[in-house]
Amino acid sequence: MLQGYKASDYAGMTNTIWDMHYYGWLTNYSTDQATNNNFVNQMVQQVQQITNADGKMAVLVGEYGDSTTGTAIDPNGTQVVNAVLNAAKNTGLSTAAWAWGSGNPGDGLTTGGNGLSSYGQLVARGIKEIAVKYPGTGSNPDPDPVTPVVPSPDNTVVMAGSTAAITDAAGNNWTITGSGQIAVNGTTDATTANVTELAYVGGTVWQENASNLWWGKTSPTASWSPGAGTSTSPLPGAAT
Repeated sequence: MLQGYKASDYAGMTNTIWDMHYYGWLTNYSTDQATNNNFVNQMVQQVQQITNADGKMAVLVGEYGDSTTGTAIDPNGTQVVNAVLNAAKNTGLSTAAWAWGSGNPGDGLTTGGNGLSSYGQLVARGIKEIAVKYPGTGSNPDPDPVTPVVPSPDNTVVMAGSTAAITDAAGNNWTITGSGQIAVNGTTDATTANVTELAYVGGTVWQENASNLWWGKTSPTASWSPGAGTSTSPLPGAAT
């Protein structure tokens, strides 16, 4: 990461910071949250090996988001956003989420109007959690305290007929309706039908239909994939 940088070039500088960008391609689109967390932490540690006249330089992740291209959402888009926000909560790292236009599926913080997209909700919640941890010197309490998201455990399963829900890392609740469709936060996904099972594996929500085919996605706005489905269960140890 520091290839081409010379420590001597920065030794006499003052009032400087590191500005890093982080997107899913840097971890080969790994959906493992720990992999993304570790990568961000390593980026920070490596750049701070070079100091200026003031000593260790502060770090800003001046650009990050759920899409490398700005259109298609990365398979690990949620994990990327979580990794940056986790680093900010743990270390006080400064961040700036990237917004690519209004209503775009990739890096779109809003739905095109006044509402926040799933990506925007995730960023907003992270900002509030950071503000709670680092409240500053103000005396006014937070008028809208945040409840931390507790995602469902890995390999959680919900069967048709159950009223239970799977909660993803962004706080979205996924359920199976009485008519065999998937609903996210109470809104039915009209592209689904004959759903018999939901599973939460490695940050991806998977659905199985009555034909024993599986499709998965990492956020409500992503597309179900693979297109034709797969007969291979994502659950560890499951029979094909």
